[in-house]
Amino acid sequence: MRFDVYGEPYPFATNGEKQWKQDLMAQIPQKTSSSKEIGAILSFEYNPILHNSLLDVDNICDPVFSIIINNKGWFGGQRPNMQWYRATKKQGNKSGCTVEMLEQNPIEIISEKEILFDKTFIGTFPNSATDQFFSSWVEKGLDGRLESNDHCIVQLQFGSAAVNLGDIATGKTKPIIDCLFPVLGGTPGDPDDDLISILQVEKNVKEVPSDGVRIFVAKLE
Repeated sequence: MRFDVYGEPYPFATNGEKQWKQDLMAQIPQKTSSSKEIGAILSFEYNPILHNSLLDVDNICDPVFSIIINNKGWFGGQRPNMQWYRATKKQGNKSGCTVEMLEQNPIEIISEKEILFDKTFIGTFPNSATDQFFSSWVEKGLDGRLESNDHCIVQLQFGSAAVNLGDIATGKTKPIIDCLFPVLGGTPGDPDDDLISILQVEKNVKEVPSDGVRIFVAKLE
């Protein structure tokens, strides 16, 4: 199932979120089919003139998940039912988001120009953007760093099936991304995660231990 939503995307907890959710509510249909979607592809386009800074791709996913899952009943109306998602963003004049919900497994990661980080962390995941232990682990595993004009793809693969991927604001994904500042640039609590143009997050990945997450960062072609 695929839907095109027109309107200006905004992250959660911003002044524009209310209007963006209203646009989503008006244009996303209620779930009435017997489909058993497990993944979603979100393709965002936004007008940079209307925003004070570049948008973080993870933050603009949350309002969409709120509407399609909690309000419209897709994914059984429960965010933990989402097994994977892929979100992309770009600047442009045709503001909005294409939402595609799929019943198949995650799509393959696109070809990369330069791998900057590819490691599996096993242990307690960070709960904040300033987790020194986790960011130090990232620092030690670097193969390279982003430059200020680069853009990248980030892939997170959780071994556990219990991770709630649909919970952006208080879930496991956001603190991990925030702690990637050694590779993305920025500082503790203020990473340059706006350089992430493609984010793919998966759970119940058999190749990853149940208490682990594989983190892959690469420059875009």
